[in-house]
Amino acid sequence: MAPDRVRLGRTSVFYYTVFLFFIGFLVSLTGGNCDHKIFRESAGDLKSPDYPDPYPSLSKCSWLIKAPLGYKIKLQFFDFVLEEGYDCGNDNVKIYEGKNSSATLIGKYCGNKNPFKVETPTSYMYITFKSDRSLNYRGFRASFVMEASSPIKSMSFKRMLKDTTFTAVGQQVKFTCQVKNGSLNIVISWRKDGKNLIGNKSNFTMIRNNIIKKRSTLLLTRVSEYDAGEYSCTAKDADMEKTISSSGSLLVKEAANIKEGPPAMNVSAGDTVVMKCQAYGDPIPNIYWKVNGEDKTAMSIQKNFTSQLQFKADKNALVNCTASNHFGTDWKANNIAVTARKILTGTFVTIDDSTISEPSWSSPVITKVPANLTAELGADVTLKCAAEGNPKPKIRWLTEGKYYEDLPEDENGVSLFTLTVTKDRTAIQCEAQNIYNIDSKKAYITAAKVEAVVEAAGSSGVSGRLTIILVMAFVVLAVLFILCGILVMYRRHNLKKKNLPTPVDLENLQNNPIYEQHTNYYVNPQLLSWQVSRNGMEFIKELGHGNGNFSSLFLASVNDTKVENDQERKGPLFMVKLLKEKYSLEDDRKNFEKDAIALTTFSHPFVQSLYGVCVDSPPLCLVFEFSEHDECLQQFLVESGRGHCSIHRRTDLQNAKPKLSNIDQISIAKQIANGMEYLADKGYVHRELCTKNCIMGKGMVVKISNLGFSWKGPNSDYFSLGSTERAGYPVRWLPPETLQYGVFEEDTDIWSFGVVLWEIYSSGLTPYYGMNDDEVISLVNGGDILPCPKECPKEMYEIMQGCWKLAPTARPRFNLIHLQISSLFNGVPV
Repeated sequence: MAPDRVRLGRTSVFYYTVFLFFIGFLVSLTGGNCDHKIFRESAGDLKSPDYPDPYPSLSKCSWLIKAPLGYKIKLQFFDFVLEEGYDCGNDNVKIYEGKNSSATLIGKYCGNKNPFKVETPTSYMYITFKSDRSLNYRGFRASFVMEASSPIKSMSFKRMLKDTTFTAVGQQVKFTCQVKNGSLNIVISWRKDGKNLIGNKSNFTMIRNNIIKKRSTLLLTRVSEYDAGEYSCTAKDADMEKTISSSGSLLVKEAANIKEGPPAMNVSAGDTVVMKCQAYGDPIPNIYWKVNGEDKTAMSIQKNFTSQLQFKADKNALVNCTASNHFGTDWKANNIAVTARKILTGTFVTIDDSTISEPSWSSPVITKVPANLTAELGADVTLKCAAEGNPKPKIRWLTEGKYYEDLPEDENGVSLFTLTVTKDRTAIQCEAQNIYNIDSKKAYITAAKVEAVVEAAGSSGVSGRLTIILVMAFVVLAVLFILCGILVMYRRHNLKKKNLPTPVDLENLQNNPIYEQHTNYYVNPQLLSWQVSRNGMEFIKELGHGNGNFSSLFLASVNDTKVENDQERKGPLFMVKLLKEKYSLEDDRKNFEKDAIALTTFSHPFVQSLYGVCVDSPPLCLVFEFSEHDECLQQFLVESGRGHCSIHRRTDLQNAKPKLSNIDQISIAKQIANGMEYLADKGYVHRELCTKNCIMGKGMVVKISNLGFSWKGPNSDYFSLGSTERAGYPVRWLPPETLQYGVFEEDTDIWSFGVVLWEIYSSGLTPYYGMNDDEVISLVNGGDILPCPKECPKEMYEIMQGCWKLAPTARPRFNLIHLQISSLFNGVPV
């Protein structure tokens, strides 16, 4: 029987409708708006609001999954229960292949479904979920993963740290490391001087990471001198179990700053004015002068951080001093008030321009030389030293590697240096220096030998008899010596008469130019572990001169007997630098030891390493590492020459190497600049830098060679040498001040480096080819420089021109040169 139908009146229908509306309103208040969420992680979870409880009505949710390029996204639903409806119009989940709902729709899902997967081939997936006001179910739970579309390549650096970064105090520095390929599970960390850096560790250090781009940035917002050091970034791929690192040094320099500017002055017309300007900065700033807007730098003299300008004042002037280096510029100015000169006439005196002598520049000259003294150990001795010059030179004393300045003077201005005798022989040097030059004189203090005198009371007669006995013994020994000499001469005369051949001692035949000699030479303890046996060396061939005519270079192999199990083996090749005995003086041994000890501390990839020394007997030798792949850089440039230079130079060249690319030439220049920067920081002056004194090794690694024996020459100007010494003088690589005055400083090597750059871009051609040395000297002293080589980049020739500036202090330092060439190598405009 069919159930009875319930009839409702109009009033009941009205109340029922209101009730449903009220219930719907209450339900609408529980809507689950879960907003928009973005996933960048390689894996994650999604679920409906309140899961596993029923989701609220009127829920609106969206999720965007962003994967790196080359990755696809896989979405796995583990539980899916939504309201069923026609065309999923009630509650549904929509998945798009893109960034938003305007992208291609992959699918629209509702109802009760078994676990299923959805995959997008692109790097974006957009997901939405909505519910209406009616039935609510437990919803869904899903997870996603990002997978590479193709096999993952091994991680490598896309951006890495530079070898060296220069900055100034107060500047901002940003280091960036970025990797390419690898998995998505990559973590990049930072270290300074071996210690971990943590993001926001201080107010001035921040680390910013971008997981999607696999990039990390270390930001130093305000650099101080304490930030200098070795920085490294390490990228770790946890999925592929690989770790890579990149490191670089941060050198914090100081912008140029004027410490003492030109003072205000009141002078008379025609007076000679001397202005002083003192600056500081790192590197040493160049100081420029302007008087009433006109450049007067050429009239000034700069020494280190101080510059002086001398000129005649004929009118009021504004004097400007500007200090500038690569990291900043500073300036100060002041006025010079010039009044008309007064001529005083009277009975006895007239003062005009003719009565005033103008000061003139002069180098310091030591007028009172410290004397050599002899004193007992423990005694105090005083040395005196005085000097003249304009400006007045400052006197300092040097002994045992330590300087003593601002010492007391007597009433005549003579510097007094007092010390206690503690050694058998002590060297003391007096130095007088002004901004123009330096003079030095050396003295020695020798400890007196104290001899014991034994006297027996009342024994004057015994002393006399002892003297007679000693005299008689001496006479007998002299007679025996004369008789032995006569006997030897007699036997030689008989052998000659019988025409007998002179006997040969086979043990003294010398195939080795550095044969072993048995002497009682003292070996410095610091060199004992560096000693190389001469008898273990096998001469191969001559390599040419070392320093002028004083030394020679040759190739040798060493039988290394310092191996285990007493099995002798042939060692690698070595370059041996030998000081010729005929040029060896008494002081050379001490100079050699000092030079060799310094070389034992050198360790740089672009500087030839010292292997050992031969110091137990003459000839003195330095033994440097060498390999079968090494060759002279100059010869390498010729054989791989670019352009027409090497063709004209070597028409019979066999087995020529491939031409060097521009990046190869910059790489060679960069390596030499790096090595010279290291030597300059060590205070070492090469004196003969050229491509012949560089070696090219395996993998086109260049090393600076021919180190040592610098004290033997050249140590003077060209014109004071004899014809034989001039032949070995490297005229074509030296600046004017060296040729004229014999000055060898870092500025000398910088000029030579400019010529080395010219050689690199001229295929090893000899500088100033077609000219003799006298013509070259005349050309250099006249201010002419080498022309720009064919195919040489403009930026590189500008670096050469900087190295060839006539004023030594105007030439860039090696750290700046290395920075400029590194920028060219990395494609950054200089």
